[in-house]
Amino acid sequence: MIFEQSARAFPGAHVGLIDRIRAVEQRIMQWRLSALPLAERAGVRVVPLIQYPFKLYYRVTGDLIEVLHVRHARRDDRDLWTEGD
Repeated sequence: MIFEQSARAFPGAHVGLIDRIRAVEQRIMQWRLSALPLAERAGVRVVPLIQYPFKLYYRVTGDLIEVLHVRHARRDDRDLWTEGD
């Protein structure tokens, strides 16, 4: 979904955004706990995409790395999950 939205919103830059997300995914696969933990949600980590106004949220469970969200950086982290999610 983020790829389709970015293609519409940033037609000239969306390929670079995709490349950046893939680079962050590679980093996470190598260094699972390298990103900052999200204080409001135990076990969730967040990586700013630096050149782009987005953040990637993920969690590590055993051998599994689960990308939870790619979200615009201006949005508030606190509304990502409701209690019990």
